[in-house]
Amino acid sequence: RADYWRAVTATGTFDTEHEVVVRRRTSEDDRIGVHVLTPLDLRDGGTVLVNRGWVPAAPNQTGYPDVPPAPRGEVTVTGRLKADETTGSSGIKDLAGLPDRQVMLINSEQQA
Repeated sequence: RADYWRAVTATGTFDTEHEVVVRRRTSEDDRIGVHVLTPLDLRDGGTVLVNRGWVPAAPNQTGYPDVPPAPRGEVTVTGRLKADETTGSSGIKDLAGLPDRQVMLINSEQQA
């Protein structure tokens, strides 16, 4: 895709009610954690998913981890576009039975 990893800027407000974490993501030093996905409701309509970064997984691996709060009010974020993850591209097949607000793949249609 021509727009893959292209830098983009968006302005809106974070929708923390629909925030989810993506399980089984490792840090640079191989610690198990999650990526925090928070929808950003755009000023001019629409929604984009913002990956706000990695945090350590909950100690029991199933609880919701401690996630830093998203900024309140209108924000402008700059990031890079990335295609949705699929079971085919990731090799992850087991997507069922997850705790509330936890997912295995980043998929904008399912989460935004």
